[in-house]
Amino acid sequence: AEAGMWLAAKWNLGADLTQAICWHHNPELADETCWDLAALVHAGNYICNIEKIGVSGDTAPAFLPGIWQKLGLDINNISGIVDKIHEESANSEILMALM
Repeated sequence: AEAGMWLAAKWNLGADLTQAICWHHNPELADETCWDLAALVHAGNYICNIEKIGVSGDTAPAFLPGIWQKLGLDINNISGIVDKIHEESANSEILMALM
């Protein structure tokens, strides 16, 4: 998270994205202005880690039910989200093959 925050700042990705990267392991500590984005990155990071989608180099973060509740999600939503990710990934692969 610290290295990502440093890179985001170096690349001028904007304060909201930089803060979301910084706090994605602990979105409850994020500033109110970037809480939503930090929480979404947290949820995405959790899903990618448990589903072994990509390689982030970290272990699966803790499942924080309070964060998911504020986002309107629960752990039972993960399978539907993962199905959608696989569907979109397949569509992207088809598009990339056409290029």
